Amino acid sequence: MSDSLAEGITIVEDINKWGEPLPSLEAIYLLSPTEKSVQALIADFWGTRTFTYKAAHIFFTDTCPEPLFSELGRSRLAKVVKTLKEIHLAFSPTSPSTYNLYCPFRAGERTQQLEALAQQIATLWTTQEYPAIRYRKGPEDTAQLAHTVLAKLNAFKGDTPSLGEGPEKENTLTAAHHGPGSQTCFSTAA
Repeated sequence: MSDSLAEGITIVEDINKWGEPLPSLEAIYLLSPTEKSVQALIADFWGTRTFTYKAAHIFFTDTCPEPLFSELGRSRLAKVVKTLKEIHLAFSPTSPSTYNLYCPFRAGERTQQLEALAQQIATLWTTQEYPAIRYRKGPEDTAQLAHTVLAKLNAFKGDTPSLGEGPEKENTLTAAHHGPGSQTCFSTAA
């Protein structure tokens, strides 16, 4: 929090809780692109004659689905947006080299879970160099996840052609599966 204060950020609030309008200040929103967070964002600029904040700088942690993006564009909020970016951070760093990915197990949703996990892994790599992806022969899920991660990375590279063109190109992302009922694990090496 002290780092935020040093940058001139004086108030940090939960978007799901109502706050006092501060029409003289600009707001920075760091949001997951979900229906709930987009609705809360729109609500901050709806229902009053004056806006809650002078301007909005919006940063989504992942790709914003087109219907939600369109809804933002149709709202009153569109008049005060100064920044709108997808920063691809669908993970939580716990240390400089350890990351948590959130993908709860739900029976019958294997494909959607692999897709969500691949998205999180790919967003992790958009902050670093473009990796080579390797996996061991074994369960089909390992290969499917590795191929899906590669497809996501290729899509990000299409949006940002310079991804992976830095001086360190030797990063490797390795997928391994450790037996029936276990999770697929990823490790990195430079």
